[in-house]
Amino acid sequence: MRSIITLTTDFGVSSPYVAQMKGVILSICRDADVVDISHAIAPQNIREGAIVLADVTPRVVKARTCLYTQVDGARFIIDAHPDDRRVMIVSPCSGHGFKHSAAIGEALAQWTLEGASRIDLGNFSLRA
Repeated sequence: MRSIITLTTDFGVSSPYVAQMKGVILSICRDADVVDISHAIAPQNIREGAIVLADVTPRVVKARTCLYTQVDGARFIIDAHPDDRRVMIVSPCSGHGFKHSAAIGEALAQWTLEGASRIDLGNFSLRA
């Protein structure tokens, strides 16, 4: 059975980050079907993104949402939830993390598929 991965972002339709994410996804899961829902959400407009996703979610089996976030010092957080290791907390913070989206995607895919990332994420833990 083929995996279907959908992408909805506020990157804009001409952003190179969409292609980078797709490249990482397909390098890890060559049989995935990557489907674009929208990349035209207004920047940081959670309401608009919710409206777009609301039309899709009744037909979705499993979904994950990623929101733009900010933490003290605008540092990255990439770590498992302290109470449930099945939940990942990933925050590239204040926009500067988007330029690292390919590496972050690779690290998370490794963590998800292999149980750990080959990239050292220690500096990005919740406790750092």
